[in-house]
Amino acid sequence: MHTFKYGIIMGFTLTACDSNNGKSTSEDTAETHDTADTSSPTGPDSILTQTDDESQYSRTLWSYGIMEAQIDETSITGTLDYEEYWEGESPHCSTVLQIAGEPWDACDENSPGNDWCYTYTLSAIDPPTECGFEIEEMALNLTNESAFGFVAYTSEGVDTWGDPVSNQLDYGVISDNGSYWTSESDWTYTPPDINIDLGGIGIDIPLLYETCDQTLSIGLSELAVDVFADSGVVACDFWEPMSDIWTVTLAAGDTLAAAVNTNENSDVALSLVDQNGCLISDVYPDANCSGGGYCSSLEYNVPEDGTYSLIVYGDWCSGDSVAYEIGAAVQ
Repeated sequence: MHTFKYGIIMGFTLTACDSNNGKSTSEDTAETHDTADTSSPTGPDSILTQTDDESQYSRTLWSYGIMEAQIDETSITGTLDYEEYWEGESPHCSTVLQIAGEPWDACDENSPGNDWCYTYTLSAIDPPTECGFEIEEMALNLTNESAFGFVAYTSEGVDTWGDPVSNQLDYGVISDNGSYWTSESDWTYTPPDINIDLGGIGIDIPLLYETCDQTLSIGLSELAVDVFADSGVVACDFWEPMSDIWTVTLAAGDTLAAAVNTNENSDVALSLVDQNGCLISDVYPDANCSGGGYCSSLEYNVPEDGTYSLIVYGDWCSGDSVAYEIGAAVQ
């Protein structure tokens, strides 16, 4: 069975990646984008300058795996056929990871009443240098040293919600970021072999900033400004979103308020990046747009002088593109 899952992981240090999976910066990516005419007039109350038009905000990196293992009374051993690929491209990384683990007697929270449960970790023997191992749900401890996988089987019992199960296989990952698992009912148990198609898991890799371990949550439930002096249009692609970049020069002690709005039934997101290219906040749309979707707003106390960037992209769109308004004010 092919189980495809999608996840977004933020809050850990990532340097931007180019199409060759190498390190990049905002300046690197700007060379491949059409630059807006910054001499065009803006609204009378505008403090923003549009510096980039239709830049790619992020790329979706997928990991795919097939697990083949064997269990006995004391251990689980086997291999994980592992691949990484960018959305719409062929795999740039293919390798075999080694599985090693042991029985686990603390599995009841994830698989109550199980017949058996094992935990395991992975090791990479001469992996290709192209492998990034960015997604802990697939690469486990190769991504996050606290992460480990588990697999459990229940012939007859109940699940975590108290519903009856029969021949159920549970497998997933547990780490200091929480737990994540998948359940398959009516699984054909053929001891001592365990063969699982883990499917694909994807995350967004940022192209226009680095996270720098300083991401803040500064979204507001209401739009932070009433005057939207500038406007633009961004194409909508969920897997590889496009964005516009607006800059504003700020001084230490300023309080920046900024927001985006749209008259369409779409969600528009707003990111704030400092003068060093580090993400300050990636604001998930949580304010009501004029058109019925969800928009983003923020308020930020500026710690130091510099030119800051506001990045606008369509988080969800009812069409192929979304027209938006953007406003900013300083106190």
